[in-house]
Amino acid sequence: MATLMFLVVWWISILMPYSYLSSVARRIVMGVVALLLLCSGVATMGHYYDSWYPMRRVAMAADVYLGPDTTYAVCGRVAEHDTVRMKKVAGAWVLIEDATVYGWLPIQYLIDDAKSR
Repeated sequence: MATLMFLVVWWISILMPYSYLSSVARRIVMGVVALLLLCSGVATMGHYYDSWYPMRRVAMAADVYLGPDTTYAVCGRVAEHDTVRMKKVAGAWVLIEDATVYGWLPIQYLIDDAKSR
């Protein structure tokens, strides 16, 4: 599917300069196509950027919160020895992501070891 969408975008980009559309119309069409690809999940840059974030292992089971404080609602739970990706650090809290959870976890629950990389 991604290859097909890439070919469609490539085909449009090749034909657009020779079409009857004005420069502004070409830009609008390409912008709409790019937006549709991004919204559909076909075109995503996430997998390129994920390698920039360090992986850590969870020391013990803990709740994951919607914000960097226990006053926020619990949005999930991580189990002991789960491996999570650190997205952002805010004081003593870390925004984490794994296959099932995206939220904030106290940094004390994470272990920095060679097994988590």
